[in-house]
Amino acid sequence: MLAQSVLVWIVVTFFILDWTAPSQASAQGLFPVSNSAAPDFDENPLAWPSLHGYSGLWDTPSARALPDWRLRLAWSQAYPHRIWSAGLGLFDFLEVHGQLSEVTTREGFPGEPYGTYKDRSFGLKAVLVREDRHLPQIALGFQDIFGTGLFASRYLALSRNVHLGSGDAELHLGLGQGVLGGESFFDDPEEGDDSPRIAGGFHTSSPWRTTRPFGGLSLGLADGLRLHLEYTSLKRDDLFGHDREAGPPLNIGLAWRVADSVTLQAAVLGGREMGLGLAADFPLQAEGLFAWQPPPKIEDREQLRWEAMTADDAGLAAIVTRELASDGFSEVRCRVAAEALWIEAEDERFLSPARSLARMARVALAASPPRTRLLYLNLVSAGRVSQSLASGRQNLADFLDSRIDREAFLHIASLHAGSAEHRREFDAFGPASSADGPRDPWNFALEPKVRAFLNNRGGFLKHKAFLRSAAQWRPWPATLAVGELETVLYNEYDDLRFEPLEDGAVRTDMLSYEQRRGTWASMLAVDQMFSLPADVLGRASAGWFEPAFAGVGAELFRFFQDGQWGLGLEAEAVRKRSLDSQLGLSDDKTLYHSGFVNIYMQLWPEQGLDAGLKLGRFLAGDVGGRLELRRTRNHWTIGVWCSLTDTHRFDSAENREARDIGLFVSLPLALFHDREVSGRFTYAVGNSLTDAGQTVRQPRSLFPLSPDETAHETLRDIEELRR
Repeated sequence: MLAQSVLVWIVVTFFILDWTAPSQASAQGLFPVSNSAAPDFDENPLAWPSLHGYSGLWDTPSARALPDWRLRLAWSQAYPHRIWSAGLGLFDFLEVHGQLSEVTTREGFPGEPYGTYKDRSFGLKAVLVREDRHLPQIALGFQDIFGTGLFASRYLALSRNVHLGSGDAELHLGLGQGVLGGESFFDDPEEGDDSPRIAGGFHTSSPWRTTRPFGGLSLGLADGLRLHLEYTSLKRDDLFGHDREAGPPLNIGLAWRVADSVTLQAAVLGGREMGLGLAADFPLQAEGLFAWQPPPKIEDREQLRWEAMTADDAGLAAIVTRELASDGFSEVRCRVAAEALWIEAEDERFLSPARSLARMARVALAASPPRTRLLYLNLVSAGRVSQSLASGRQNLADFLDSRIDREAFLHIASLHAGSAEHRREFDAFGPASSADGPRDPWNFALEPKVRAFLNNRGGFLKHKAFLRSAAQWRPWPATLAVGELETVLYNEYDDLRFEPLEDGAVRTDMLSYEQRRGTWASMLAVDQMFSLPADVLGRASAGWFEPAFAGVGAELFRFFQDGQWGLGLEAEAVRKRSLDSQLGLSDDKTLYHSGFVNIYMQLWPEQGLDAGLKLGRFLAGDVGGRLELRRTRNHWTIGVWCSLTDTHRFDSAENREARDIGLFVSLPLALFHDREVSGRFTYAVGNSLTDAGQTVRQPRSLFPLSPDETAHETLRDIEELRR
């Protein structure tokens, strides 16, 4: 009764303050109170981390959500659970979060070197109603959507903020079901089954199941310091792994925002146990550890102007080529015909095509005379034009120098995903003189790599460390020959317990390849890009693609509506590589082949949300689709994928029930530099090994794509040309 009385007291006190509060404009006295929306001293000061990954108090969620494109990484400890979590705010109304929960009192696989029991879960929270003067913020949430369902919950939460003098108070109320409703989702250990059972049907079950209230009060004591009082709906002594007598369902503690992005927490849970937490949250942006140095300015050189004025067409093409190459562009080719200048060049310095085009434009304007009235600027990637900008000279100069706006510039200029239309325009000027810049066809890299295998009964986390040495040779701009060697330095994969699921396994025999030691050729292949009529892109490859497969591949792709969507075809035919020789093939002569229709679409261009869909036959012969849903913003990309195929052909029950599901994050390498650089680091996590929904690695790919690479995105962000 004490706990319920405290909750009622908190609610009554809060609403007395709320109903009797004068407006913010007329509040007077020593402790002025107003019920305005959340204060403005941070992007969302009230989305404080709980001990369970989602924004909330200690055990229970609030209706607050992380601001858009803000990432939170957190650790917490509350007996018997140790939790590592990550949360992400999306679109200012959605918070997604994932947790790895370690149950310190239970073994994961008794008799195996796995260690304590560990559970992965995923959840989300959606804001249904925004807080205003009259309404609280309301959110609906789901916890542990995928996985065992050990911590499955669903809830409705309300949050309300009241200003108290120089501080504020925050009330949270809610109704919870599942674990938040006091339920438990595991078998009774006394019956001899110490493993959790799957609660997969919970989130689609009746809404009238056991429901319990929760709530709490958060008080701002000082700048960055808050006192959290909570009435929890959890039955702590019924949680999986809990073997102590729990106290009353009341929690009290302090949360201290040490810096803009770091929060420390300490609480007394139920009057008997300590809860600790550490969280760091930060906005996802390309400029990170070091402030970027601006690129050098294009100098106005009198000698260069005179040289360009007196040069003929061939000489002018050579001058522009020289200036672009000296500025850092590669694979430069210039053509001059009458009053038109055509430029093709690759650029690997800038994160967006818009800034690459802007730099190309400034160099071209400085290196060409006024008689050059039309400029065709073409960004090249892998020997093919990815974006083509055509503009009058004065129009381009006026826009770069902010003398005209976007609408006036685009009234004359045009930007396309390919160069076919602009090439026809340029060719109409007649014969052209051309010049090619110097090129270095070789590229070498030596990188230390660590590969991890997660959640195997042979050990929760096993590593393989190796050096990857790679050489790339481009004898022609569109041709790539690549070789990769992996030299194993340290390998724990021998400890893993995982057997191939099929006699003719496509992917579940990977340990046979990963357990090898020494130096092995992981890739030795040739890839050719080519451009077909009507801006159709093509690619063909042959060689040893990855440690397990060798063969051939081909791909066609075309953008539509300047990259808002695209359509392509893809096919591969491969055989298994030998386990005993560098370049030999397996005695198994099975030919594994795949064929797909690839569809790309920008679902919400303003928010960087796009999707890629593969439909067809996967490597093991299973037919179906693979959907990849991503969001790209500030040059970060976060996405998820899911494959759904017809698995009846498999012999293994695990393969027949398999769905290849995972998530990935791709971050710009510029995050670690003092200047803007291109390049990305990508990290992916899948659910498990399966032979269903598998594809084979290729040296390069036309699909899936990114919004950043499309002409539609460049047009939308055309203002970046001014930077």
